[in-house]
Amino acid sequence: MSKTIFSVVMLALILTSGILANVYINKTFDSLDVKLCEIKECLENDDIDGAEQKTANLNGWWDSKKHGLEFITYSQDLRLISSSIGETLGSLNNADKNNAMSKVVSLLVISKTTRDMLSVTIENIF
Repeated sequence: MSKTIFSVVMLALILTSGILANVYINKTFDSLDVKLCEIKECLENDDIDGAEQKTANLNGWWDSKKHGLEFITYSQDLRLISSSIGETLGSLNNADKNNAMSKVVSLLVISKTTRDMLSVTIENIF
């Protein structure tokens, strides 16, 4: 009887940790997408200073979130996102709006593909 209870408790812990990790991944990438869309909107409105400030804030925010994501999962794309944010910031420092816009659009695509790769969805199961 005790082995059965232990097995059920362990199964519950594994399922709970998997669900919580999936929620964390989805919330993090939802926030990333919102922040990237704000930067994209600034660039569309020719507000390079606003985009630069938002990108600098995103850089710090992503560094803290990346460590949490690396704790629960592994993906090289997490580091790719970091370097792409840095490249976007460099483009904005040089007032290269077109390159910054292309980087933001690329980041949105990388965000979507990385989320799909890291999170568990019904499409991934079947």
